[in-house]
Amino acid sequence: RSKDLTIKDDSVQVEDDEIQLVQRFIRENYSKRLTLDQLASHIGMKKYYFIRVFKQRTGLSPIDYLIQVRLAEAEKLLAESNYTVSKIADYVGFHSPSYFSKSFKEVNDCTPSEYRKKNTKEMNKRIS
Repeated sequence: RSKDLTIKDDSVQVEDDEIQLVQRFIRENYSKRLTLDQLASHIGMKKYYFIRVFKQRTGLSPIDYLIQVRLAEAEKLLAESNYTVSKIADYVGFHSPSYFSKSFKEVNDCTPSEYRKKNTKEMNKRIS
């Protein structure tokens, strides 16, 4: 019986390691077009099994995780750069500025431009 548990525990550890590999891959390649097939093949899993395991381990689908990483990077760029919203959208991997703005607003309850204004004011307060 304990052998069964060990085998199962080992497979869970392998899956956790593989999911961490994919998360790192996403963080390093978020600006590129990434597909579920690419992500699953990166760790040698079948696509639908990969989606299920990823969501079980992280609480997010792989695509939602990718969007979260892209939006986090966009927030940094909006606060710390003068790039246009359109340029930032493209840089972080949103090839449609309108989809970027919609996704950004869903998460941050404000548009990218509003976020920039608010965070630029916060930065100026800290500097003063």
